Amino acid sequence: MRMKTRIVTLFLVATLALLVMVIPLAWAAQPPPTVWDKTFGGTGYDLAYSVQQTSDGGCVLAGWTGSYGAGNTDAWLIKTDSSGNQVWDKTFGGINNDAGLSARQTSDGGYILAGGTESYGAGGNDAWLIKTDSSGNQVWDKTFGGTDYDLAYSVQQTSDGGYVLAGWTASYGAGGNDAWLIKTDSSGNQTWDTTFGGTNGEQAYSVQQTSDGGYVLAGWTASNGTSNNNAWLIKTDSSGNKTWDKAFGGANGEEAYSVQQTSDGGYVLAGWTASYGAGSYDAWLIKTDSSGNKTWDKTFGGTSYDGAFSVMQTSDGGYVLAGYAYSYGAGGSDAWLMKTDSSGNNIWDKTFGGTGGEQAYSVQQTSDGGYILAGYTDSYGAGSYDAWLIKVDSSNAPLPTVASISPNTGVAGWSVNVTSLAGTGFQAGASVRLERGATVVDATSITVVSGTQITCQIALPGTPGKYDVVVKNPDGQEGRLTEGFSVTNVCGQGAGAVVVGFGLMMGLLSLGGSGLLRRRLGKKSRAA
Repeated sequence: MRMKTRIVTLFLVATLALLVMVIPLAWAAQPPPTVWDKTFGGTGYDLAYSVQQTSDGGCVLAGWTGSYGAGNTDAWLIKTDSSGNQVWDKTFGGINNDAGLSARQTSDGGYILAGGTESYGAGGNDAWLIKTDSSGNQVWDKTFGGTDYDLAYSVQQTSDGGYVLAGWTASYGAGGNDAWLIKTDSSGNQTWDTTFGGTNGEQAYSVQQTSDGGYVLAGWTASNGTSNNNAWLIKTDSSGNKTWDKAFGGANGEEAYSVQQTSDGGYVLAGWTASYGAGSYDAWLIKTDSSGNKTWDKTFGGTSYDGAFSVMQTSDGGYVLAGYAYSYGAGGSDAWLMKTDSSGNNIWDKTFGGTGGEQAYSVQQTSDGGYILAGYTDSYGAGSYDAWLIKVDSSNAPLPTVASISPNTGVAGWSVNVTSLAGTGFQAGASVRLERGATVVDATSITVVSGTQITCQIALPGTPGKYDVVVKNPDGQEGRLTEGFSVTNVCGQGAGAVVVGFGLMMGLLSLGGSGLLRRRLGKKSRAA
């Protein structure tokens, strides 16, 4: 009896262990599909550091190019449509190295671009601010800096119509290099600037104007933390005076690359940590209250090097992060997208890349609930590195379904007008195709009448058989009616089809063809 009890107990323990292993897998959310991706560049090195959705539904990217322009590298501004197709691009620079690191659409429909220049200014490298019109043509530019090395990583238009820049300076301040905050008027003229730092090194990578009219910066410090580098959060008033600052980290080094004020008045930071987590570096997400006190933090990664460069609070109160992963994916490093809930718990993550190297530097949630990422790829495109733009669907977008098609038969090689393709979840701009093995025929003259009905025209393939009917929404999701359309090889079997070629022939007959036929028959009869 005692042996039987032990066996039952062991069975229950094993069952519970199996459930513990299986349940999280069953509950894990699948990442949303990739809608499209686009590469930009030539045979040189080209990268995108910043992306923003524009008011027309397209995107603007900032980066640098070694393939085009006047110098070794030029600052690069790219405008795309809503499908990621390039509308225009502009390069800015001289004979030396110049780069764009951040771009935003401005209230007048133009763009503001920040980065660095070795071609212009006072020093080895100066922070650089460029204003363009809506077509990317330069309106004005300003440099900021001294005789040493200075750089702007982040820019935002402020509520007064001016601009705020964050970066670092080796020309001014207390240490080897200091975090640097610059405020300008609407014409780019400097209103004030402030440096932050001690006797060691500091840098700022991200800035945002806060709801109280002040500013918040994120970066790293080697003067105020507990190691060589600590992630650093700085809050200022509207004049750039420091209100408070907080350092986060352990003994091995940390950096913060992105900051955003959250809906509760606190802040969220993203970067990497070498002191916590599972690997050499882990991506790091930190949530603070309105005074910069840490509420919680989360690490993401495996046994290798992983990090985050960008974070944004999403419409559901959670967060989306973009960065890189050496621990997962297909290549040396893959671009990495992570979605969390409001407490920082991972809901899903997704890697992008091939056998080369990829990284994502910027992410934004788009108006349709999906996401856009920008960075570079070494696996795809034309050159060594190409700038890379990726569109990812929203995880809760409804899947289209295809219920029926009318007519549902037609003659091989002829054309059919589909008067009703019925289903659910159809989106404006959806495509329709017939598919059977390797044979794919795209429909034309598509009209999305509603979310439940489509009309179109299909030039039927020359091979008879049963074909799947597929509707693909612009977000990349597809609905399929398996073997929903029959292509026959006998005229007349497609009884429900409105056959364009047959209709044309009948039309010609009605315009006098029948009389011509009678005359010919009459001549033949008299000859007989």
